[in-house]
Amino acid sequence: MKKKAFESLCIALIGGAIFVPVKVRAYDKNLVSNVRYRPNPDYQPDGGRIGVFVVRPSVMILETFDDNIFREADSESDSITSIRPEVRISSDWTLHGIEAGATGDFGRYAEHDSENYDDYSFYLSGRYDLDYETYLDVLARYQKRHQERDTIEDPGGDEPLEYSIKTVFIGFTRDLSLLRVKASAAQHVYTHEDGTVGSTVIDNGTRDRTQQEFDLRVAYGLSDNYEIFTAVGYDRRRYDRDGVAFRDSQSTNIRGGLAVNFTGKLRGDIYAGYVHQSFNQSFGDVGLVNYGGSVLWNPSEITSVEARVGRMLVETVQTGASTIVQTTADASVAHSFRQNILGDVHVGYVDNSYEGSTGANNDSEIYKAGGGLVYKPTKSVSTGIRYDFLTRKYEVSSRDYDNNTFRVFVRYDY
Repeated sequence: MKKKAFESLCIALIGGAIFVPVKVRAYDKNLVSNVRYRPNPDYQPDGGRIGVFVVRPSVMILETFDDNIFREADSESDSITSIRPEVRISSDWTLHGIEAGATGDFGRYAEHDSENYDDYSFYLSGRYDLDYETYLDVLARYQKRHQERDTIEDPGGDEPLEYSIKTVFIGFTRDLSLLRVKASAAQHVYTHEDGTVGSTVIDNGTRDRTQQEFDLRVAYGLSDNYEIFTAVGYDRRRYDRDGVAFRDSQSTNIRGGLAVNFTGKLRGDIYAGYVHQSFNQSFGDVGLVNYGGSVLWNPSEITSVEARVGRMLVETVQTGASTIVQTTADASVAHSFRQNILGDVHVGYVDNSYEGSTGANNDSEIYKAGGGLVYKPTKSVSTGIRYDFLTRKYEVSSRDYDNNTFRVFVRYDY
């Protein structure tokens, strides 16, 4: 039944692309925007210049109170001070472009110094214009990260799991008139550091892998208010250790959907498709209906309401499990009280379901909510406060936990 429904969707999309009114205009994807991300020239940092390059440095100091830092039923609280520097250097050319940047996130706990972390990343990207609205994008990036304690696959070591990601990306975009084409290829190399529990070593090298992704998306604008699209993607994962070769896999996903604008105040998109993941050894194939969508509504020029849903496959190293089916839903409201004062509230839901697990059941549901306020007294200075609540429910109720975080920050952008 699901296969037939998907075939019907593909036929409908193809038919819609053929039987198009003669007088059509390109779909305007920027017709409706969220007030949260809308630039305000009066409060936009100017940056500096080095010849034809624009330099934009910034730094944020963030103070957090977390009442459950280990995300466990028996909670322990702490205060965390984070410093987040960033610099971006971009060209200011009429054609083509190049950008380089570096970011850092250095956190220090007041009492539990074993949780301290030093994250950073740097990248180099470029754009080569082949023709009007037709260009190539390239990116090389290195990231050094730590795994948060509420991450699904946290190994539970004495210190947070540290890992790195090396990424290379190339993409082609033709964003002209009625037909939009986007094609991309990327490779990510994941490397994890070993951890410890007391004197026992956790061999996190079993997580090391190379992941290659290919994607092609074709969209057709029925008018400036309607666009249909179809896409196909391929994902290949190869683990470094011979002993975990059974986790090597490849997946294919096919999807199609519709994007619409209504009255210049409401924008929405929805897609559905099918994703299939096959493993080289040990695990049975996983296939499921893939879907997602979003709605953005601006009831006024200063208020935005946005909602999203989605379903995807997430990698796992859980013994006996092949993959995680993750379903998400969230909604948020952003309101600009003044040009330089922005507030928002949000609610969210996440369902994590392990496929084929024969061991302890780690299926869980997460419910979250929160809100914050940001104030920009000048172009360069911003400050704000934020509160977030999260509760996680496992099938084994003794593992359930709640988490409250309070944050206050100040940021300077040159």
